[in-house]
This record gives sequence, C-alpha cells and structure tokens, in this order.
Amino acid sequence: MTIVTKNSLGEIWAEEGNNYTCFADLKGKHGVYIFRNKNGQVLYVGEARKQDLKTRVKQNFSENDSGGTFRKNYMSEKSVNFDDFKEEMTSADLIFIVSEKSDMLIRALESLLILALKPKYNKDT
Repeated sequence: MTIVTKNSLGEIWAEEGNNYTCFADLKGKHGVYIFRNKNGQVLYVGEARKQDLKTRVKQNFSENDSGGTFRKNYMSEKSVNFDDFKEEMTSADLIFIVSEKSDMLIRALESLLILALKPKYNKDT
C-alpha cells in the first residue's frame, strides 16, 4: 500500500478547465480516500473499487455529479450551497491509501478507518 497526500484543495478550482491534473497520479489506481479539514479533523472516508481514485474523488468536486457522497452529505448537514462547500474545502487535505484492486481489502480498510476515525459526514444509508 502507498499513502499519497494532496494539500490545499483550492488548486482544484483554480485550474483552467478543471482537468483535475493534481489527481493525475491516481488514474487507474484503487483504494481508500480520506477528507480532512485544516484542523486535522477527519470529515469523510470513502473507497474507490469500481472506479479509480481520480474518477471517484473528482465526483465530490463537481456540483452536478450524482456520485459525490461526501459533497452531498456535507452540503446537506451544514445547509450550504456548492460555492460555500468549495470555499470551505480550499484548505482541506485528501489522503489516499492506494492498494491492489481487491474489493474485499478496500472494503475492509474503509470500514476499519470509519470505525477508528468516526468521520462526521459518513452516514449509514
């Protein structure tokens, strides 16, 4: 497993055309991702098994993408719009744990991290 950290998410929206080049090294890779605020509080833990990490995570940065679970939970809980979400996320970090593409391993890792870290925006459905 490899751990990759992306700091200062404000660069995502600063990119012309939103090509998400800051996630280019995650294309074709699978694993778990962790959103953490500027104070180090874990906000959300997610997994990328069927989609690669780049595709899965960028769903949270597109206002109209239906796959942005963290974005939807965050905006709903805080009663904020997408612009407010973007503003609040500019100082957040993303931590990626890249692993082999094993559904069982990725699901287990995500579950363990949710149990241990108790992220605020992971909700049972």
